[in-house]
Amino acid sequence: VRLILLLLCILLMAVLIMLSFQCTHVLFLKKLEDLQQVHNALNENLTGKTLKRNNACISDGGHLVIINSRDEQFLIKTEESFWIGLTDEKIEDQWLWVDNTNLCKDKGISSFTEPDNWKGFGGEYPSGEDCAHIHKNSIQDLKSWFDAVCNKALRRICETRSSRQT
Repeated sequence: VRLILLLLCILLMAVLIMLSFQCTHVLFLKKLEDLQQVHNALNENLTGKTLKRNNACISDGGHLVIINSRDEQFLIKTEESFWIGLTDEKIEDQWLWVDNTNLCKDKGISSFTEPDNWKGFGGEYPSGEDCAHIHKNSIQDLKSWFDAVCNKALRRICETRSSRQT
């Protein structure tokens, strides 16, 4: 009888250990799935691989950034390219911000060659380059805005209104 009780205790202990490992495995898989969703969301925001470059900003309650001053321009210190909220999709060479205000003429887009509304080497972009991005490198001042094809995979800079009362 003692031997049977001892075997039953060992069997019960083995079942409890297996259940413990199985619960840990299920929790691990759930955590892995959650992390994958977070990774996918961050990757979407950081790579900008959506054709509608402003959609991610809108879904977060904002819009692509509108650069109103030199101070805002100089906040960007990286040498990567980012979408900003400027486009001439409606009328060529009439640059509008995402809030439909005109680009001030004194700001300009970039250097001597931009905007160029490039249509591609073989005309693969028939509508040309209609969306603006910022790319800081050795270019100074506000001359770091360039036009590009709107479905180009770039990161984006979004802005929202502060919920803080001032």
